[in-house]
Amino acid sequence: FASKLNAKIDDMDLDLKDFVKKINSSLVGKLFNIASRLDGFLSKNSYQTSKNIDRAFLDECSSEYELIRKDLNNKNFSKAVSRILKVADDTNSYINNKTPWKLNDDDALEVATTGISIYKDLCILIMPIIPSLASKALSQVKIENPLFDELNNELTNVEINAYNPLLNRLDDKDLLTPSKEMKMAEIDNNEITIDDFAKIDLRVAEVIEANHIDGADKLIQLTLDVGKLGQRNVFAGIKSKYSPEDLQGKFVALVANLKPRKMKFGTSEGMVLAASNDEGGIYIMSPASGAKAGDKIK
Repeated sequence: FASKLNAKIDDMDLDLKDFVKKINSSLVGKLFNIASRLDGFLSKNSYQTSKNIDRAFLDECSSEYELIRKDLNNKNFSKAVSRILKVADDTNSYINNKTPWKLNDDDALEVATTGISIYKDLCILIMPIIPSLASKALSQVKIENPLFDELNNELTNVEINAYNPLLNRLDDKDLLTPSKEMKMAEIDNNEITIDDFAKIDLRVAEVIEANHIDGADKLIQLTLDVGKLGQRNVFAGIKSKYSPEDLQGKFVALVANLKPRKMKFGTSEGMVLAASNDEGGIYIMSPASGAKAGDKIK
């Protein structure tokens, strides 16, 4: 709601649908998306940033910082938020234009170092508005007590932490659940019958080919051998934790009768099962030794 606040005392309508849009587009889709997109490139260097950085782009972004601080001091939060999101937009465009997924590891790391330095600055600037989330975001770059004095401090040749997702996209229906306790009650009552489970065709599949996808931040393309069912093309959102080389020859669990889904990069013909947790961990489920491609999982 800070995106609508200014120094005047005005009435403001409570529009929860607009709130959902702001969370999804501004925080998840723009600001925190920066760190998510760069995590894979930083992980390749064990989260040690580059010694090099794009100072020209840093200077371009930092030209907005003093204006943002002035807006915050004057309680013009709407202007401050607008400027912060503009820099976030510019940074996402910078990543798109630099195409780090096409660069060698050193050049890609320089792009990631530039982007994560700006991300750090934006999290410091937005801390007066969302202190809890900003503090969690800054823990990724190992800043515990952020100050405005740390703006423009380049994160070159330093070790940072892996990115952990801070927010999930919201849906309008999420606003209809008034408490965490009610959500837990729904989970406890989320029972299915054996007939429901029998509808799911789970199969052992072998990864015979795995590839990066140009323009995809989270997806890896898998070609799977499913025995008598033939080959399947599946897009799996596991790029943050797995590289194609890790997956070649690996046996996985596949939902084989999931309705094919048309995506930007092609059609996905199933779903690979993986475990996940709140810390951002992703763990592909693999059958025990001896299982063969096409075997039914019961």
